[in-house]
Amino acid sequence: MTAVAIALILGAVIVAVGLTVRFVPPLADTREGRLVFWIAANLAGAAAGVAVAIIWTAARTLSSSYLPSGLPTESVVVSALEEILVEGGIIIALATVVYLLGPRDRQDEHGAPHSRV
Repeated sequence: MTAVAIALILGAVIVAVGLTVRFVPPLADTREGRLVFWIAANLAGAAAGVAVAIIWTAARTLSSSYLPSGLPTESVVVSALEEILVEGGIIIALATVVYLLGPRDRQDEHGAPHSRV
């Protein structure tokens, strides 16, 4: 892979982790809660990185002159989309399971968090 591809993949990972941290509600403010949240955010970043790597590979395949004459460009695009949905979907599903199994803040009947006194 070239430096451009690596930069794009790292950029996608950083943006996805940042968006996850910004928009997903945090878990309990404990060591375990922070660890689970960090793992889920990084799994979301990994899914974005995988998607960018697959898109980069498909773009390189389409731009190369080594395409066999019987392989239409539509099959390259469909194959790339299928890979993104399968591989990225598995990683996002794992991130979702990790996040949902993480510790939550306890709340009273009015929705306010319990104090740790």
